[in-house]
Amino acid sequence: MGSNLYRRKDSPYWWCNVYDANGVRRPKSTRCTDKRAAEAKRRFLERQAQDPKGYPSPHATSHTVEDALNYFVEHGCEGRAPRTVECYEQKGSQVSRLIGDEECYALTAETFSGFIAKRDEEGAARETVRKEIVVLRQALTLAETRELAPEGISRLVPRMKVLYKPRKRNLPMEEVDKILPLLADDSKRFWLLVAIYTGGSLSELRRLRVEDVDNPEGWIFVDGTKRPTRRRHVPIAPGLRKALKRYAPKAGLLLAPWGNVDRDLKKACETAGIAPISPNDLRRTFGSWMVQGGTPLKAVASLMGHSTTRMVDLVYGQLADRNLVEAVQAMPAVRLRSKYVATKAADRAKNGACGEAEKRRNRA
Repeated sequence: MGSNLYRRKDSPYWWCNVYDANGVRRPKSTRCTDKRAAEAKRRFLERQAQDPKGYPSPHATSHTVEDALNYFVEHGCEGRAPRTVECYEQKGSQVSRLIGDEECYALTAETFSGFIAKRDEEGAARETVRKEIVVLRQALTLAETRELAPEGISRLVPRMKVLYKPRKRNLPMEEVDKILPLLADDSKRFWLLVAIYTGGSLSELRRLRVEDVDNPEGWIFVDGTKRPTRRRHVPIAPGLRKALKRYAPKAGLLLAPWGNVDRDLKKACETAGIAPISPNDLRRTFGSWMVQGGTPLKAVASLMGHSTTRMVDLVYGQLADRNLVEAVQAMPAVRLRSKYVATKAADRAKNGACGEAEKRRNRA
């Protein structure tokens, strides 16, 4: 049965007449001021009236953006790594903060553009905003499939394109030599060396345990949780063996907690007169040193927990100046002769050609 949208003087929302399974007409408020959203809500109310058991959700008529985000985290992330789900929750919290109270049926393109504008005003990085928008789109897509949001609402979410500019800071050996003496104690110096020689992220370094070290001559198990490839074994580099024998504890966490690692590293860099670094720059140093040493990119990717070499190419595969110099020096040298020698050689060739021609004429 058809139902038409109409306005009422006592309400700012669009209303419609809904017929239940017994043919009884019931007026319903769509609670939408936008006619397009109201039309989508009307269709949903009709289906719900015809089959109440098929649409029993308590949020069916008032499902908000926050509801959609929570539902996505709880029911749409099966099989995702815990760190990935944690990232979704973090990005979704920013969306909830600004537009979480908006009902899904009342969302418009202006809602999403307004969210992006607000985040820009707050100074959020464009890549951060793009990730927040991606999470919002995934949540609304799931809400559509469960009849909790109007069909096609996720297509109104803009697709932001942000030029990826990877950070390329890494430490040459001379800078490591400057920083190490400036750190407060041996535990922090040991922390720095383990970070550089394992390529672990900050969270991975904080989880390292003594039992993860096979022996000072063998391997270190890095328990990455972001995805399966991040769980990896890294051979112990010669530069780390002595430090492991000297500073590694007998049991428990391999590295002592370092709560102010970012602040302390930046302070040490400032004292040393070099550009500031972060823990992730130490991971980048691990990859860059291997590339500079001629390690195949596939091996570098595997040791860093990447399934392909793409990130190695974009981020870690930086070459030192000496690599560029060595590459050019390896080119074959062209023999350079003086102008006088070259001219005489050309004259001899010309005279020889003329002489041969004269001999042929005489024989003829």
